[in-house]
Amino acid sequence: EISECLVGSEMCIRDSGYSAEINLVSSTTLGYGFQIFNTIYNEYISYDNNSGYRLGVESYLRWTHELSMDFAFAFETGIDIDRYFGATNLDYNNEIYFYPYILYSHNFTPRFRVFGELGLPGYKVKENKAKAYNFSESGFYYYGKIGFEYIF
Repeated sequence: EISECLVGSEMCIRDSGYSAEINLVSSTTLGYGFQIFNTIYNEYISYDNNSGYRLGVESYLRWTHELSMDFAFAFETGIDIDRYFGATNLDYNNEIYFYPYILYSHNFTPRFRVFGELGLPGYKVKENKAKAYNFSESGFYYYGKIGFEYIF
């Protein structure tokens, strides 16, 4: 078992105000390709006639199976819960998802890598509630991502 824990922060300035967020992130490698990721975040929001706090928890379990040196098959299932407090029009957001995908990662040097994800049909259930509306949806979705990483 290998565990990591990180603390991060982010400040965002918008046309109608600002927000500041603090995150506590942990990950644990369980073995046999299983990993668990957890994030607890607290955000102060002051924009779009909202002034208050968002407290959230995100947790997901990933299983990864290597197909070759650069390719792997992965499956994630997770939950993301947000609650809003203070003078805000928002009440809560809930999300549950199941997401299989093909993962590509290639290290060109020890400091530079290229990666990508090609999602197979995933399934998501979302529910958002605010003072003016109550919205929920569920269904299949596709997801893709490409990028690069350089370690300074």
